[in-house]
Amino acid sequence: MDRSANMRAIRSKGMKPELTVRSLVHRLGFRFRLHRKDLPGKPDLVFGPRKPLAFPRGAGENLPMLKTLFTTLVMVALPTLAADISGEWKGTAEGPNGTFERSFTFKVDGGKLTGETVSPYTGKSEIKDGKVDGDNVNFTITASIQGNTVQIKYEGKAAGGDIKLTSTFSGNSDFPPIQWTLKKAN
Repeated sequence: MDRSANMRAIRSKGMKPELTVRSLVHRLGFRFRLHRKDLPGKPDLVFGPRKPLAFPRGAGENLPMLKTLFTTLVMVALPTLAADISGEWKGTAEGPNGTFERSFTFKVDGGKLTGETVSPYTGKSEIKDGKVDGDNVNFTITASIQGNTVQIKYEGKAAGGDIKLTSTFSGNSDFPPIQWTLKKAN
């Protein structure tokens, strides 16, 4: 393939890096104009009056700048795209002795998760060491089961209005992991 054919095959609009950055910038609340021909270099995105921001056109000459900009935008956007799990949740799980129910009250501050959980079986427990990282959720509670104090670790993901968690008992292999499904309480 000669150089002319190669350059004809490279599109100047609608390339995947451009569409990804446009989508991310729009989700961050910025509004822009596309491909202004009256500005030098026909920048892909233009914010406000005469403040152009140029992106690569597919030939790769500005690729390092795009990678830096894209990485910066992703770092800024990740906290805003994290799952919002604050509030009341009702959880159910199937265990060896039937269905378990537990209510959760989550409070999220940045990436830190606090709150409490209540169960008819173990009573009220405080959420400790809680973290929310994107859609990933993990925390620990200390509960009393038949007079024994145990630590229960919860790990899982928030997706589509539900939270799927797996709970494991620290230091006791007699209890198998339990799969929980949490739904937002009305």
